[in-house]
Amino acid sequence: MTRPLPGRIRALTGLRGVAVALVVVAHAHVQHLSVGLFGVDVFFVLSGFLITHVLLELRPFGARRWGYFLGRRAARLLPALGITLVGLAAWALVIGNAGGCLALAATHTMDLPIGAAASCPGPFHITWSLAAEEQFYLLWPALVVVLCRLPARRAAACCVAAYVGAWLLSEVVSVGFPHAAGWWNYFPAGRPSALLLGAALAFRLPLHGRMPTLHVSARRLAVPLFLAGLVVTGVLLESDGGPQQVLLGPLVAVPATLLIAALVVTPGGVLGRSRVLIWLGDISYCLYLVHVLALHASRRMSGDDAVLTNVLGVLLALAAAWTLHRVVEQPMRRRGYAWLSAREAARTSAPAPTLVG
Repeated sequence: MTRPLPGRIRALTGLRGVAVALVVVAHAHVQHLSVGLFGVDVFFVLSGFLITHVLLELRPFGARRWGYFLGRRAARLLPALGITLVGLAAWALVIGNAGGCLALAATHTMDLPIGAAASCPGPFHITWSLAAEEQFYLLWPALVVVLCRLPARRAAACCVAAYVGAWLLSEVVSVGFPHAAGWWNYFPAGRPSALLLGAALAFRLPLHGRMPTLHVSARRLAVPLFLAGLVVTGVLLESDGGPQQVLLGPLVAVPATLLIAALVVTPGGVLGRSRVLIWLGDISYCLYLVHVLALHASRRMSGDDAVLTNVLGVLLALAAAWTLHRVVEQPMRRRGYAWLSAREAARTSAPAPTLVG
């Protein structure tokens, strides 16, 4: 039977709340807070870290465990996404000429250069990061099987080497093919490669590890690392286009990785105690799904992009995300996890078949 995973680290849930709040205020056009897009990089690193830990807990990892893992991911992500796609389909009817964008969002290909993804309206285009993570979920388990045969230090080094390789490839694109830099930011080897840094961290840092010698320094570094991520993001957003962002974008994931490591080592602090941040972290997936759609709907109804319009859009997004989380995400995840666990237990406890003849 699958071993139960240890309880969550509340500080990481709080960090997820901070990250999604930064993304929301950035898309709400709050002045001087466009640096909130740093939250996307935090999500990538955090996903790589947590998903790799889930895979390591599922060892020995065969085809059945792979199916179990993908089933859990589907139960966790697809129900809320399905409801969101219904909303996006309605939005496509309202604005017209968005059928291609809806297809890219529904097939998890918004991050691939197979269509005019960059020209898709915000409610559709935001699914590029979800597409990158879904592709990671499909491919990463097979690579973890290989990496698990190596010592943890070497496995982490391989992840870092792959990340550096993606960075070098980004340099080639930014210098030799600047016209492609616009979509390379979203391509799996571009900005989403931050998932690899989170994976490297998972091989080296126990999810509930305690390292007393790093306790004080890690706690002191958490805030400076977070601010460093915001500063680097701000510098990139002030750049004049894709090439520089492609070249320097990976820098944003470095302070995000160190920040997550600091929070795992010192899981206390305000991020683990704040009820507001924990609540935002709990609904972060649903809020990420619906917030741009809610903001665009609010702007379309009011006909402007004023502060009050964006405030109403944010409130609408929070209400929709909370409802989606309580009515769809949580119940479907519980039922899906229970069904998958029952099947896994049945397979494990079933008697060996008798050979006749």
